[in-house]
Amino acid sequence: MAERQYPLNIIIRAVDQITRPLRGMLGRVGQVTNGIRDRLLDLSNRSGLPVLVQSFRNVGTAVGDLAKRVATVGAGIAAMATAASVAIIGIGASVAETGERCGNSLRVLASRSRPCRSCSTLPGHTVSKTTRC
Repeated sequence: MAERQYPLNIIIRAVDQITRPLRGMLGRVGQVTNGIRDRLLDLSNRSGLPVLVQSFRNVGTAVGDLAKRVATVGAGIAAMATAASVAIIGIGASVAETGERCGNSLRVLASRSRPCRSCSTLPGHTVSKTTRC
């Protein structure tokens, strides 16, 4: 089958004849939608909708900032609590060590003490080996 060839100007005129009404319709639809869009934009501005939207954005930003600050403060408090716990544990260990030393010293002193022979009439009175009554 042989294809027919048409001159370029005939093809362009045919396309123009088909698209001209479509372009006209699209132009009228565009004018209508522009008018509707302008009216909706005006109504939106008069109702305060952009201000409300911006307020919600500001609230969202403020909540996000607050959450970040709370997290930062919480991390600081956790770090201080950890340091305080380590310090308390260290103090407790020192107190326990000191108590153990004192207890050992008291046991040593108690093992060296004996009842007083010269004044045995006083109940509970003891004198160390180095001290004489």
